Amino acid sequence: MKNIILIFNVIIFFSCNGNIKKDYFEVIKGKRTLFEKNNDKTYYKISLKGNNDLLLYPINVSNYSEEEKLQMIKELLAFKDDFRICNNPVTNYNPSLSQIYRGGKKDYSIQLEALFLINQIFFDNPFNYSPMPILINNKTKVEETIKGKTIEEAYKEYEKWFYKIEKTGIKNALENKMYPLSESGTSWIYSIR
Repeated sequence: MKNIILIFNVIIFFSCNGNIKKDYFEVIKGKRTLFEKNNDKTYYKISLKGNNDLLLYPINVSNYSEEEKLQMIKELLAFKDDFRICNNPVTNYNPSLSQIYRGGKKDYSIQLEALFLINQIFFDNPFNYSPMPILINNKTKVEETIKGKTIEEAYKEYEKWFYKIEKTGIKNALENKMYPLSESGTSWIYSIR
């Protein structure tokens, strides 16, 4: 009888434990039918799992707990080195920023979209921090959207930042202006933070 009660308690503990990993995102195929005509190229997009619709920016995370948001960020960091091209083209997502991008970057990778989505989970006004999915090396002014050293540096910084906010919490990190790229030579192009 004692063993049955012990097994029952273990089952209840694990079924109620908030640390059980959930999968929030998946990558789905898509085409740029809204942006390009007669294009047979396949593009990809990060979507909420079980929802075959493409995510619209900014994603709505208001109904998720801080613990769930941290898990979402952790999951998005796992998209590092995913060089598939995102369904969305490079564009300005900040309606209060009149800056038009005139550079040559038109596409960005799933790995960059993952960082872009992390900003949308963390910040209240994410497009002030990252108005466009383009990272820039502040010293060399090299812009990257698919892969390269600047994106690699950004991932290292986001990973270090994540371990800090995992301990302090998102609310505390925001209050103390603990931002992902604060301690690096990399930033999001046209960032106004």
